[in-house]
Amino acid sequence: MLTIYRVNRISYSFDVTLRGNPFRVHIKGGFNNGGGHYSTSDKDLQDAIESSSAFKNEIVQVFFKEEQKTEDLKSTEDENLPIRELSSNLQEAKILLKTKYNMTVAPNLGLENVIELARTVNVEFPNLK
Repeated sequence: MLTIYRVNRISYSFDVTLRGNPFRVHIKGGFNNGGGHYSTSDKDLQDAIESSSAFKNEIVQVFFKEEQKTEDLKSTEDENLPIRELSSNLQEAKILLKTKYNMTVAPNLGLENVIELARTVNVEFPNLK
């Protein structure tokens, strides 16, 4: 299973012990999207990250994604599933729409309007209330 870790910084790095050896985890890429991300499907590395003090103190969100085997992949041309963004904060959702989806978002836009605007680019915010 692929695990994605997110921090509220542009970048963040910390050391863990992986299979008896030191290993530095670099979480980066947060300039426009509000937080750096790091992903791995290595179970030993996931365990090392999740037992570190950085995980307890700095990592703010963890996402899981089932990996698909090649034979399980199928064409998604006829599937129009929405992209699920896990933001639960209205301001964060506005920033995400603006930076990741290149949308113009008025600062005074309310919750219902943000949800409706997101639908126009096939995005949903299931945690936004």
